[in-house]
Amino acid sequence: MTEFPVAKAALDPINTNGWISIPQELSKLNHRLYREHKNYYAEVTLNTAVETATPILVYTLAPTWYVLGALRAAKRMHDLAMKEERQAIDQARWYDFRLNKDLPPQFQQLQSYGLAQSMGAFAFHTADEMLTSLVQDINGVNRSFNLVASTSPTNYNVFEEFDAMGNVDDDTPPSAVAGVSPYDDLTEELDTENMLLLQSRGDQPPYNGDTWEAVWVQVGELHSNPSGAQTSTTGFFQAPLGLVALAGDVSAYLTSEGGLTIDRPRVTVNVMPGTYKGVHADAL
Repeated sequence: MTEFPVAKAALDPINTNGWISIPQELSKLNHRLYREHKNYYAEVTLNTAVETATPILVYTLAPTWYVLGALRAAKRMHDLAMKEERQAIDQARWYDFRLNKDLPPQFQQLQSYGLAQSMGAFAFHTADEMLTSLVQDINGVNRSFNLVASTSPTNYNVFEEFDAMGNVDDDTPPSAVAGVSPYDDLTEELDTENMLLLQSRGDQPPYNGDTWEAVWVQVGELHSNPSGAQTSTTGFFQAPLGLVALAGDVSAYLTSEGGLTIDRPRVTVNVMPGTYKGVHADAL
C-alpha cells in the first residue's frame, strides 16, 4: 500500500497542526520495516469540494546540502558510537536509527486509518514500537538526536552539531591586504587596487556563516472555496526522513464518527511507487 488517508485520535484546541511520518505509517500498513533515514517521495492531496476554513500549508525538511548533511552526520555519529557494541552483539531485528521529531506542541502526530475488519467502524493503524534512538555519551548519559530542541545534556540538535563540525564564522574573516602590493616597485603590471579587489571579494563565505536558516520548506498549499476553486494536491516532492508537516487549523477539518475522529476533507498521502519495498526512496 502506498496511499493512505490521515487522521488524529482526538480534537485538541492546542494542537491545531499536524505531522506525518511516512516510514512509520508505511511500516504499520504493510507490516514490514520502512527505514526512516531515507528520502521518500510523496504528495499530499485534499479530496473535497467543501470549503476549507483556512488553507493547509504543507511543509517538509528542505532537501538542501546542509539539511541532508546534518542528517547524514547524525547517522554517522550514531553508528560510530555503536561500532564496538554492534561488533559484539546482534542488534534487535527491527532496530532502526530514528531521530526525535520534537515538533512544537501545536503539532500533533497524524496517523493512517481505514475501515476495521468487522466493517463496523473506522480504525487507526497502530504500532508497538517506534522508539527514538539513544546513545550513551562519555558521561554515561543517554542522549537522543533532535530536529528542533537545542543541544542539551540529554540530546543533540543535529543542525547545531553539524554547524560545529567546521562552519566558517563570518565574524572572523581572513585579513585583507594591508594596501601595499608585494614587490610593489618590481613591475608596473601589479596594481594595488586590483590586489585589494582580489582579496576583499571572496573573503567571506557566500552564505550565512553563523546560522542555519530555512530548515523547513513549503511544498504546497491545499484549499477549497465555495465557488469550487481548489488546490487539491501538492504534486510529488522529496521528503527527507519521510517527514511532512501540515500547518493551518487542521483540527477544523476533523469531525467525529464511530467513536473516532477522522478528517472529513480526506487529507491523503500518496507515496511514489518504486523499488524500495514498493515505494520510491533513496538513501540520504
